[in-house]
Parts: sequence; structure tokens; C-alpha cells
Amino acid sequence: MQLLLQRLQITDTSSFAMFTCRIYKSVGATHSDPTIDHVPLDPDAYVSDVMADYVKAARCSMVVCKLLLKKRFFKTDDALAAELQHVRLCYAQLRYDYLTSHYLVTVEGAVVLAALQIAAEIGVIANPETALEWSIQMRRSIPKIVSRLHAKDEWMNLILEPYRTLWSLDHEATMREFVRILLEIPQGGSVFFDLRTEEDTANYFPKHVIVGVNHNGLHFLDAEVRSVIHQAELREIAEYAGKPDRIFFSFALQEELHSFEFATTGGDEICFLLDLHIANALRASQDT
Repeated sequence: MQLLLQRLQITDTSSFAMFTCRIYKSVGATHSDPTIDHVPLDPDAYVSDVMADYVKAARCSMVVCKLLLKKRFFKTDDALAAELQHVRLCYAQLRYDYLTSHYLVTVEGAVVLAALQIAAEIGVIANPETALEWSIQMRRSIPKIVSRLHAKDEWMNLILEPYRTLWSLDHEATMREFVRILLEIPQGGSVFFDLRTEEDTANYFPKHVIVGVNHNGLHFLDAEVRSVIHQAELREIAEYAGKPDRIFFSFALQEELHSFEFATTGGDEICFLLDLHIANALRASQDT
């Protein structure tokens, strides 16, 4: 891992990690999103052992396996990283999460983010309204859940205005601005996990939930309609514990303490992130 980051000329070795990625295709539902599991790779694991596990999994045509280098957690100053490759990896990961509707933004926010993505991908070109490449990039730069709110021509007219103001920014600057914006919103820089509700004393959560974990706390989304269900700040979490296939939370809803248990493949990782962010918050409070 250290050697790989050195090859990429990335000096921040603490927040990046190698993950095993397994994509489980849906059975009998061709239009539904596949389930994707990201599990941190054991630093002591041999690549040969990992590949042997992948060969076994590949025998099932419904599973796709990959090795993935990504941010294990984001930092508030990632947009200012000195190394361009660092910024590129942050941009790619944040863009993927954004386009898969894990970040919920207004139409105005989507317009600005679309303009930045187009500029980052193809630059600021002359006569974009007649360029096929621009039109293709525009469609790729708007989350599906937001794109339904306007027709294609309406989106083009909305995006062209901020896009034309980016002529003075280069590829790197537009990526940095995209990263900066997505790190500054309340759920910005979250790492996301699929959850299945097992125990809910408040009868509050639907069966399928997505949780984002960042320096502000927990951000729960309805996995089907991509709406915010609840946000729990770090100081509001009374208790949490996890196992590889389970996560447990206890926090207040409407001034009453409730317990929640979810099935997930990221239980240990959620606990790691909460430990990290709580420790950083305590350290920051002691320094002020």
C-alpha cells in the first residue's frame, strides 16, 4: 500500500486504503441498482490470497470482484492537497457518490456542480450548446433523481451560465472547486454504507437505509427515494457498537432515547470512522 501511494506521489498515507469491492447483481430485476460491498483490505494480506478468493467468487456469474484504492475517510482540507493525484482520487470518489444520489443538493447546487464537472472533463469550449460532447457530459453530470426535475433543454440553459464563467479555471482548479463544495455541505465527505433495519424501537426507519458517516455525525437516507430520514450529530450518539455484519446505535429521537440495529457488511468500518471523528472532535475542542 505504501509503495502504491509513493508511485502515485501521494504523501497522505493515513486516509487512503485498499478495499476489496464485490458487486452483487440483482436477480430478476434488470433495472435495479446492484449491491456493492467495500471492505478494507487487511494490510498483512497476500495479494495471491485475495485473488484466490476472487476466483472462487467469480464462479458465480452474479458477483463481480475488484480491488479498489479510495479514501477511507475524507479530511476537510482535501481540496487543498498539494498532489494533483490526491485531488483526482477525491474528485472521482465524491463524484461517484454524488451521481449515485448519496449527496442531496438543490437544483441550484446541481447546476453549479454540473458546470464544474463538465469543465473538469472537457474544459470550457466554444459554442457548447451545439457540441455533442458537451451534451453527453451534461447528461453524465446530473444525478438521476435530480435530472427528472427539468427537461434536457432547460438543464442546458441553466448550466451554460455558470459554465461560461469557468473559462479562467484549468482542469485542476475545477476539480478542486467540486471537491471543496461537496466537502462543505453538512453530509460532505461522508463514507456511505448500505443498512438493513433489524431492530428499531422507534419504528422509525424503513427496511433499506443508507448511512453516511462523516465529521458531523450520521446521515440516514431512505435507499429507495433518496430522502433524508435523520441526521445524528456526534454528540447525540449515546452508544454504538459493531461487528463485521452488524451495527448498533443508540441516540435520541424526539427527546427519547432509542436503540437501532442494522445488518451491514461495514459494521467494523462504521465503528472505526466514528471512533476517528469523535477523537478528532475531542482533540479540536481541547485545542480551543
